[in-house]
Amino acid sequence: MKKEKQNINTIELLNIYYDEWKYRLDRFRKQMAQSFIVIFFVITLPISISFFNNVKIPNAIPLLLFPISGLCLSFVFLFYCLSESSRIATLRNKITLIISDNFPDKYLKYPHSQNGSKHFSLFKISMTIWVPIGLTIVEIIISAIMIYLITNSALA
Repeated sequence: MKKEKQNINTIELLNIYYDEWKYRLDRFRKQMAQSFIVIFFVITLPISISFFNNVKIPNAIPLLLFPISGLCLSFVFLFYCLSESSRIATLRNKITLIISDNFPDKYLKYPHSQNGSKHFSLFKISMTIWVPIGLTIVEIIISAIMIYLITNSALA
């Protein structure tokens, strides 16, 4: 009876961690997409402003402000994503530890993690790490292109 009560408590704890993990991962995905879109439009505002009828950027605002602001926002975005990724990984590791310690017969160990088979190294890293890094690289490239266009008067 005591073992059964302990299993019920463990399952309840596991559900709490799992719900937190799902919430954080879902929020992370939504905020990552929203942040990328906002930063993209900040960077490309000198070009994307033409989509709005009769809207112009005042001459008092230098056009270089937009891609440079986008660069700064990109690094804030990357810092946020990597810190949130760390929290998600901590929850995932805690869930895995609880399952492996309390239910070793139910714990599924993946064959590729045991025999050391070779995979492309990108697949060994969590998507919550490499996707934000990739998006930040894209934002940096777009910022560099915008800075180049602005400094060479291609957008004047």
